[in-house]
Amino acid sequence: MKHHLMVGTWTRPGRIYTVAFDDEALTLDLVKKTEIPTDEPISWMTFSHDKKTIYGAAMKRWNSFAVHSPTDIVHQISHPVAGHALAASEETNTRAIFVLAAHQPPYNVYGNPFYKYAGYGNVFSVESDGRLAKNIQNYEYQENTGIHGMVFDPTETYLYSADLQANKIWTHTKDATTGELTLVDCLEAPAPGDHPRWVEMHKSGKYLYALMEAGNRLAVYVIDERTHKPVFTHIAYPLLPPG
Repeated sequence: MKHHLMVGTWTRPGRIYTVAFDDEALTLDLVKKTEIPTDEPISWMTFSHDKKTIYGAAMKRWNSFAVHSPTDIVHQISHPVAGHALAASEETNTRAIFVLAAHQPPYNVYGNPFYKYAGYGNVFSVESDGRLAKNIQNYEYQENTGIHGMVFDPTETYLYSADLQANKIWTHTKDATTGELTLVDCLEAPAPGDHPRWVEMHKSGKYLYALMEAGNRLAVYVIDERTHKPVFTHIAYPLLPPG
């Protein structure tokens, strides 16, 4: 059986590469190079809940693409990075870095900028065909924030964000009707030099795992059943061998 993977480029010019992996022949082949807006190379992409749309974090913009087939991908629309007044400026180094699509109605899309002026997350509504519609919320973190990854809990009620630059884990709750976010808590990483880059949730919703970029370890948090805040368990697994 063949499985198709879509790959962005990070640097200009913007393209989406479609590669096919054959799990019987164990081969990987390039099957399509899709040209997209040249100034919108994608650093992170994700599919919509129905796999009919790709959302991209693309330099100064968030973009969306209709996926008619693995080799027929069409640009729909792009929206500028929002929040801070300087985030979308070509004179700053702020760039879209991560994007997460909800799998439950209203199927909003959540994006994080990075580097400077990245203290706001951007929330977008979507049209019936999956394309990005409107920037409905710019929720605030803090001035020196740089979120590099987010994850929902299994019920998609709580959102957890890894703040690499500010060295924190943030918790927000999602409104089931609007999809907008409200701050619950922010928690300092266990050590000053940890700097969480990615977060992942156990399928039970009881544990959160944070990959500490500078700390070179994987930290384990338990989710408080009452508050839904992560609590560090004092368990962490090193990513580098001793010595």
